[in-house]
Amino acid sequence: MKRFGWIGLMLFLWLAASLAAQESDEKITLQLNLNAGDQWHHLIVMDGTLTGPMTTEMTMKLAMTQKVLKVTDAGKYELQTKYTRSEMTMGNQPIQNPYDLTKMVITQTMDKSGKVEKVSGLPKEAGAGMGMDPSEMAQMFSASYFPGKPVGIGESWTNEVSKESAGQKIKVKIVSTLLGLQTQGGVAYARVKSVVDMPLEMQQGGMPMKGRVKSESVSLIDQATGMVYRSDGTMDMALEVSTGQEGQGMQIGMKGKIRLAPYDPVKKEEIKPPDAPAEELPVAPAKGETPPQPQE
Repeated sequence: MKRFGWIGLMLFLWLAASLAAQESDEKITLQLNLNAGDQWHHLIVMDGTLTGPMTTEMTMKLAMTQKVLKVTDAGKYELQTKYTRSEMTMGNQPIQNPYDLTKMVITQTMDKSGKVEKVSGLPKEAGAGMGMDPSEMAQMFSASYFPGKPVGIGESWTNEVSKESAGQKIKVKIVSTLLGLQTQGGVAYARVKSVVDMPLEMQQGGMPMKGRVKSESVSLIDQATGMVYRSDGTMDMALEVSTGQEGQGMQIGMKGKIRLAPYDPVKKEEIKPPDAPAEELPVAPAKGETPPQPQE
């Protein structure tokens, strides 16, 4: 059961790295721009290898629907998330997810920066291993990661958030870089790379745990709404669990790939990207900066 909790944590961490963007005259301003009733369907696919007392391959597929319930007078968004499909295998054998995600209705209140101010619908177990309730965990991993100013191609920005209480030490660092702009199917997207680094020091089940979780992703962001359209990434978790006896520690790890893609809820299948190459759109550099040169 503990392993499933860490799998969920890594999934949450990777999703937290998804960014939002909207075009301006010379650069782009990263923010959400949503309307009540807006809706998106996505498929999340994760393939990885779990290591520890035994090594096994695992896969997870989740079909997710997100809908904007309302926009408040203060300009905040209420975003609802439902999972219509949840499949998981270990060692090529189907298994039941310990949390029935299809019965969950998760609602988040967030501002234009993507910072979550309130969340409901997460199970009580979420975040328990880190000494946090579900609301604290959601806020931790959806920390405002927007730069707060227009950015040009090649520019990076860093955001950090940390929590320390009752022997639990957690710090999330997100470094994001605007890789470029492009159009696909007549829609303008921003391409953003996000690298997430999270060192951990905590207790679970009375046993001290120390380690690190890393995630890296490249996402296509719909510039009109600021929502993620596609994302491909990798994740790497390494934990050392101490039993309190010398030489009796245990190493637990997971490495894998994860992607988010548009999903057709009627056909119940992933919407594949077009075969035609995307059209690259330049962004003017900031004053005093050297424009990016084309690769040979």
